[in-house]
Amino acid sequence: WALSSISLLCLASIFSEDLRPGDLGVFASIFAVGWLIGFFTAFAPNGIGIREGMFVLAFMSLGIPVADGVFIAMLSRLAIVAADVGCAG
Repeated sequence: WALSSISLLCLASIFSEDLRPGDLGVFASIFAVGWLIGFFTAFAPNGIGIREGMFVLAFMSLGIPVADGVFIAMLSRLAIVAADVGCAG
């Protein structure tokens, strides 16, 4: 989760100049809550769409525009899937 939180912060910092490394705790919380809600949603395999929706809502509270939040969430999902595939094969 630590690496995923760091990657989420790095992705978000591309779109928001106000973010700094000290925000890692906030992004770790965002990732953990999004992951947990996605994990416990029975109708969404691997929390697809649920986790990203939680990310976008959290990003909006940080002042990141919705379109940028959606893009960050999609990039995050792609990075996680790529890491899963890379570790599996």
